[in-house]
Amino acid sequence: MKLEKKEKVVAELKKQLLNNKGLWLTDFSGLEATTVTKLRKLLKENNISYKVVKNTMLELAFKGTQYEELNKYIKGPVGICFGEDIVKGSNVLVTFQKESEKFSIKEAWLDGQIYESKKVEQISKLPSREVLVGQVLNIVVTPSTKLVNVLNGILINLVSVLDEIKKSAKSEPADGGQATATTEQPAEPQAS
Repeated sequence: MKLEKKEKVVAELKKQLLNNKGLWLTDFSGLEATTVTKLRKLLKENNISYKVVKNTMLELAFKGTQYEELNKYIKGPVGICFGEDIVKGSNVLVTFQKESEKFSIKEAWLDGQIYESKKVEQISKLPSREVLVGQVLNIVVTPSTKLVNVLNGILINLVSVLDEIKKSAKSEPADGGQATATTEQPAEPQAS
């Protein structure tokens, strides 16, 4: 490959890498072509990109970026995965690693930190971003829903009371609702 073309490939790779929160270095040596195709399809369905480039080009792409520390892990065949959702990406790769004996995660750069394979496995067990957002919304919405239900109950009780008052006002005599009291004279004490 000519130098100009290599520089173009490195610049394009660097551009693609800089817009991601997660980057995983994988070892795909010994994988059959059909298995690699299955992996690519699975990653694409989960919005994770997958590339295989020469190690020297990858090292050059990492140079001067936040990923530069990963250069020490670039040995042997390296596939690079990158994407926005670090939990989902980790989950997909860990699941695939369990299914395929020849595939492994070497290291990962996730949201500014470098993690070894075991840590990536722990991260993969976290709930996805969507689940976490749902849980937070549930925490925020539940108290307000309860408040609305309590206020609604108070209003229903108030309307019931007002309705009863209205009904009792209609059933009272026409003299303004004032009842005349009958006065009884106390009985005279009897002499014994």
